[in-house]
Amino acid sequence: MARQVQEPGRYSYGTSLSSHDRGQSPGYYSGLAPKPRTLPPREPLDEATFFWLNNLKRLWARWKRSDAVNQMIHEYLTSVLNPHEATLNIMIHCDDFHQGKMIEEFERWCVGKESFLLSQLTPEVQLKAFNTIIRQRNPNLVKAVFNTYDMLRVKELFLPAIRDLIDNKMYKEACQSATLLMLEEYFSTEDFLVPLIFQDKLLVAEEFLYTSPRLQHEVVAFLDHLLGRRHGVREEIDRIISRLQIPEVKRDKLYSKPLSKLVARLVKIHKLPPETCPNLNYRRSEGALQFLVHKKFQDNSLSVDSWREMAREAVGNDPRLHRELVDKVINQGAFKEAKYWVDEFDIPRSDWPGSLIAVITNEPELNASNSMDPSGEEEMEESWDNEPHLEYHIFPLEYDCITLVDTPGVFRDFLEAIKVSADTALENVELVGMDCEWKPFFGSKRNDLALIQVALKHHVFILDAMTMGQDCPDLWREFGRVFWDNEGIVKLGFNLLNDLQMMKTSLPELESCKGKDACVSESLARLVELCLGHRINKMDQFSNWERRPLRKSQILYAALDAYCLLEVYDKIAYGCDQQGIPFEEIKNEILTQMKSRKKVIKNSKKSTSRKEIVEEEEVPPGPYSEPVPARCLRLVCDTMVQGLGKYLRRCGVDVVILENNDSHDKCVKIANSQGRMIVTRGYTYSKLKQHVPLGYCYRVQSEDCDLEDQVKEVLQYFNVAISKEDIFSRCQTRVGFAGAVGVDHLVESLVTRTSRWEGWRVRRKKSWQHECRGGRFFSRSRSTDLALVISSSNSCECGARRKGLSLGRTSSINIWIISVAEAMCNGDEFTKVLPAKMEQLFQAWVTRSCGAVPDKGLEPVVHWDNEAGGFSDDDDYDTFSDEGTAAPVSRQGPLLRLSKGEVDVAQGLTSKGATVQLSSMHRGVTSKYPAFYICDTCGKVYWEGTHYERFVNIFIRDSFVLASP
Repeated sequence: MARQVQEPGRYSYGTSLSSHDRGQSPGYYSGLAPKPRTLPPREPLDEATFFWLNNLKRLWARWKRSDAVNQMIHEYLTSVLNPHEATLNIMIHCDDFHQGKMIEEFERWCVGKESFLLSQLTPEVQLKAFNTIIRQRNPNLVKAVFNTYDMLRVKELFLPAIRDLIDNKMYKEACQSATLLMLEEYFSTEDFLVPLIFQDKLLVAEEFLYTSPRLQHEVVAFLDHLLGRRHGVREEIDRIISRLQIPEVKRDKLYSKPLSKLVARLVKIHKLPPETCPNLNYRRSEGALQFLVHKKFQDNSLSVDSWREMAREAVGNDPRLHRELVDKVINQGAFKEAKYWVDEFDIPRSDWPGSLIAVITNEPELNASNSMDPSGEEEMEESWDNEPHLEYHIFPLEYDCITLVDTPGVFRDFLEAIKVSADTALENVELVGMDCEWKPFFGSKRNDLALIQVALKHHVFILDAMTMGQDCPDLWREFGRVFWDNEGIVKLGFNLLNDLQMMKTSLPELESCKGKDACVSESLARLVELCLGHRINKMDQFSNWERRPLRKSQILYAALDAYCLLEVYDKIAYGCDQQGIPFEEIKNEILTQMKSRKKVIKNSKKSTSRKEIVEEEEVPPGPYSEPVPARCLRLVCDTMVQGLGKYLRRCGVDVVILENNDSHDKCVKIANSQGRMIVTRGYTYSKLKQHVPLGYCYRVQSEDCDLEDQVKEVLQYFNVAISKEDIFSRCQTRVGFAGAVGVDHLVESLVTRTSRWEGWRVRRKKSWQHECRGGRFFSRSRSTDLALVISSSNSCECGARRKGLSLGRTSSINIWIISVAEAMCNGDEFTKVLPAKMEQLFQAWVTRSCGAVPDKGLEPVVHWDNEAGGFSDDDDYDTFSDEGTAAPVSRQGPLLRLSKGEVDVAQGLTSKGATVQLSSMHRGVTSKYPAFYICDTCGKVYWEGTHYERFVNIFIRDSFVLASP
């Protein structure tokens, strides 16, 4: 999009003050700044003010923000009778009124004159300021006007105006006003909170709720009441919408699951008691019960004791859940267990299910015994143990070698033994196995730590954190000092970071404990099976660890969970010794690196200390002696500099960014195959630089500074001549695929085996989402960057560069598996579309959506999960912006390459065959902006905004020279 370079001063504090003919009411916005929804009509300026404003405009055009401009404004404010009213008139006659530059200068002028100005601030002026500013989207401007015009002091004055906003269905503006004026006590939940929730404008409503405990309880109670409607949630919501006449309702968010998540979040944020939401608690308990039934009867992964402990915990004292538990057990055919529960809950025989009564009548022996021996699984129903008998790894030591540390005295003896290493059971404390246990939780409140297991070679200590957690803080601090802080003791753990987090949460005395978790195995049981031959029996893992006394099977499981780590360690050490691998050297090298990194982090603010600890390698000169245009630089950014890569792409640089699960070696592959240079940091630099030419791998030096400084560092190293037109000249949308209809049976008939590709296991059913569009089939893994495509064509064309691997051909159907890890558009060609044509695109899109859609391949859509879409920055998030619409993307200045292709309106396709992405846009946007720009590669639609200006100012602010195009 070729355009003139914007005038200096249209950035940051740059205000352009335009003169207008007196008596006219033209639009106040020039250029490409976003318009507010409405503004009050302008009052004509008197002749003197009109000429003064023209003089200010000329002075501003020459000097921008300067002492001369400030002095001129201050002299004007001193000369007028009512500075507040005069400032308001000048503000609304400025082109960039929404940026609030005049109010900023007025605030500076007011310093020291508050008492004098207060007498001149009349209610009429305050109401005029309120009506002028309340429809603005700039939150800083709104707050500044509210503060400068002292509206909080007379907040009741604005209640009628806020009521008018509510009557006009302007709920967002009403809520924001009430929040700034602290008027929570004057409004009920139905005034604007319920409408905002139904419109999916939650941020505005939640900000209002922060200071009103009364409304917090009322809103949660209201939403929880909806959850209690069970199958009539939508009907109840429709009645409320009709009664309150709420427009623009987001009905796709108004069903049980999103409402349950919202209630849970509000309860957690505002720390409300569980009694506030009984229906949510019931739904959670119902879900927990279903989960337990599945684990016991389908997975057969719970012992009888664990099953009964957790089932009893899930249903509590709710008679409805008691009957639900009995029904679910009967559905599994476990009538004897159902008889146990009806006796346990003392359910009257008249309330028993008919099937249970019939079975007991035909089998009197069930009625004779109302309990089950929990020590034997053979007494469970036959359907419970249809799995073949499995051998498990057992605890190799005697039961007497387990010590339960549950009193301060035993705890003190344990610590003393570690310090002196005198006890025979503690003669070797250089290597220990660590694990923790806590009760599973199903609600919003997490449970506390229950046990800490410390396994030595000949003994296992189980520390009862639940019993001693609050009673002996000094002993826990001593435990942290003599055990965790002792670098002479190597602690082995599996998924240790989760255990450490739970320890820090439950035991504040261990806040300073640190650890590293580099294990990538799928489970500890699998690791034990690979090393020791048998899995660990996990039937007691999911049990009530807070119940005292602990069962013997629980104690044995807890001890084995920690001790098996020592066995795995010894097995790996033995295997390395047999193969001639220097295991001890490798272990010591890893431990040394971990200690060095801790020191580097600790002394990160002292560059001299960093150089003493880490040997800094000298970075060679950059590859370019002459300036290189930003659009010509091709880079690949390692996983450790993903944020830096996004910033560089905004500057117009062609950047490929590795995903979190990509290995560092992929940088080298991409760099050599696509002619790119590598950007990384830390120790990875030494490894990667060996595989590319000198100067083609750069290590970021300023690791502890802002991203803006890192961007400038990289641009200077590669001698990049960045211009204003380069910024935001590339599409940054992440694309994937979407389809219309899910068809699991297609997988059943075509994919009947498990396949492997590049180390990934491709499974059907649970780990895949299946979608179909026309003659194509698409399936995307939730946990990996692989996708499965079934097509009748002989090639796998997916709209972007991807690696494809044919898995076979069945009945003229090709099965492809593709990698979508590099599905970042990065396109630099756009088609300019005027508002009239955008409206036609919308109309055609609506028509296609109502009927059959022609098969045009897989439709690119935006994924917001890993990278921010568009050109907006997370740091620029504005709680006062419109929710539910695409954020206006600023392009006030980028030099876009306009393609010669045309958009196919009927099919909604770009010249490169990508579907124009209209689903994320509000249709009303088409009439608000003069032009739209559609990426030819992915179909993403952009329009004018303000982010470009703010981003450019990052470089102007620090005198980073922007080259001319």
